[in-house]
Amino acid sequence: MRSFLLSLLLVFTAVLLFPLNAHATSVATLTDAQLVQFSDTIAHVTILSAEPFRFDENTILTRVTAQVRECLKSCDDTETIVFYTRGGRLDDTTQVFPGEFKAAEGSEVVVFLEKIGRYEDRLMVLGLEQGAFRIVPVPMSRMDMKYPRTAVRHFRVPGSSFD
Repeated sequence: MRSFLLSLLLVFTAVLLFPLNAHATSVATLTDAQLVQFSDTIAHVTILSAEPFRFDENTILTRVTAQVRECLKSCDDTETIVFYTRGGRLDDTTQVFPGEFKAAEGSEVVVFLEKIGRYEDRLMVLGLEQGAFRIVPVPMSRMDMKYPRTAVRHFRVPGSSFD
């Protein structure tokens, strides 16, 4: 009994003195105005492809190619745009970043993108999934007619057709 208590005391002391590293991510909620202000590029796109690749020995990124339906801010008049998301499945390894936007081929999305220096100035979705709004066709219902603005977010992007 005495050796059990001594062992328990040693384990408890070791846990207190040598804690395991634990990392948490906190993401500040961005307002609509902040999304517009902080983004380098804003576009209404259709996702064409999503291809994961190894960025470095510890990180998988997914390269997303999208057809630009409408450029809302700084798209350089291109028909396609390439941006990146953190995580993906590559061979037998899956890396998940909680809260990150997951691109699905064929989906229609409005993306707010920023250049991230840590990832060699690649365009990435701003504020994790906060910077991606999926466009989903919703059938008209009585609720929509009674409360037409409840399911719609409105953004003012200076100089765009949404202005």
